[in-house]
Amino acid sequence: AIHAMIENGVNLVDTAPAYNCGVSEEIVGRALKGGYRDKVFISTKFGIGDGMDKAGVIPRDASRKACFAECEDSLRRLGVDHIDFYFVHWPDANTPLAETMDAMLELKKQGKIRFIGVSNFDKAMIEECLKTTMIDAVQPPYSMVNQSEKELIEWCHEKGIASFSYASLGSGILTGTIR
Repeated sequence: AIHAMIENGVNLVDTAPAYNCGVSEEIVGRALKGGYRDKVFISTKFGIGDGMDKAGVIPRDASRKACFAECEDSLRRLGVDHIDFYFVHWPDANTPLAETMDAMLELKKQGKIRFIGVSNFDKAMIEECLKTTMIDAVQPPYSMVNQSEKELIEWCHEKGIASFSYASLGSGILTGTIR
């Protein structure tokens, strides 16, 4: 499927370690071997765990330590020397945004990531991040049935920040398989 999408013009693969405990990244890595890596941008994320804690909450950790460790794990699973777009998957209320952005900026300087992104961040959080470094991309939910982040996307565009959306098919509603 990944080969077919690339051969039909798709040039971005978006994954995350939280998608099936890293297996998604491993599958993407295997699929991109043999000359496919240079044909796509790879987008992955860090900062959330694979499961829920005892309180039913998905743990978040966007600390400097987690940023570096998860980047190394993603590079290994993907089988690549750099990640094109590296996103903080969700804000972490226990880690200062400056710490997270500083770590991502360091990874960028090291050549391990090319672009810094944030997912599920609001405007105030993005403005706080911009005090440390430029954000290259945001990733909010957006579709024909969920346009709640339209103003954020427009504001980011004015700031020169690219937008990736997720749940673009309305979490399945727009596929025609859900009635």
